[in-house]
Amino acid sequence: MSASAAQNELTAFALQRLIRAAGPADGPQAAREVFARLGIGELTSATDLLEFSEHLIAKGGVFEAVGRGLKVSALLRGAKA
Repeated sequence: MSASAAQNELTAFALQRLIRAAGPADGPQAAREVFARLGIGELTSATDLLEFSEHLIAKGGVFEAVGRGLKVSALLRGAKA
């Protein structure tokens, strides 16, 4: 999974944050794992972003840090906690 023009804004946003924090190998791999757990292929709403962030938080470490930032973004975009 890479940040390409085919991805929507939320998916690209989350993936960019993961790549910046975890690197070009681990970031996309973590995103693929979370997408598989959620049963989705991309983030299409603030609620999707919130659920994605919660899974990252549960992974701990650098993923938790990214997840917490994404959670704030999801809430600011209108997701209901």
